Amino acid sequence: MNQAEQEIFLGACDTAFLAFQHRNPDFVFSEALAREMALTLQTEGLDPRNVHHLSAAWLKVRPTPAPQPVQVSESTDALTLAAKQLISSCGGEHATRALIAEMSATEYQRRSTAPVFVRADELVNRESRARQSEVSYRRFQNAHRV
Repeated sequence: MNQAEQEIFLGACDTAFLAFQHRNPDFVFSEALAREMALTLQTEGLDPRNVHHLSAAWLKVRPTPAPQPVQVSESTDALTLAAKQLISSCGGEHATRALIAEMSATEYQRRSTAPVFVRADELVNRESRARQSEVSYRRFQNAHRV
């Protein structure tokens, strides 16, 4: 590769990388991540001039955040505590809301037989399905009273 070809290649890489950064605001540049991405691109046979290939490499090297512990007050009942733990394990309220929204009607109906799921749905979608689950929630509370 001569100097002109190298400059064209690097320019295309820069353009793709800028588009990648725009699409992935969670990417924070560091030398270590840049090395990991370059190695992944190379080992997977991906093209650094392709924004989709950069995104694929990012998915492989992206650090996963540690799950945050759920803050629970003394007055929280067992069902709400279990629901908050479920929400936390799904990646938080936004991720849980997205997962629920993507469910088919059949899957949602099947999951709605579990009181913990119903309560988690209530917590992340406070205004929407509160009435639907009132009976299940009360049954669970009555069954677990001390």
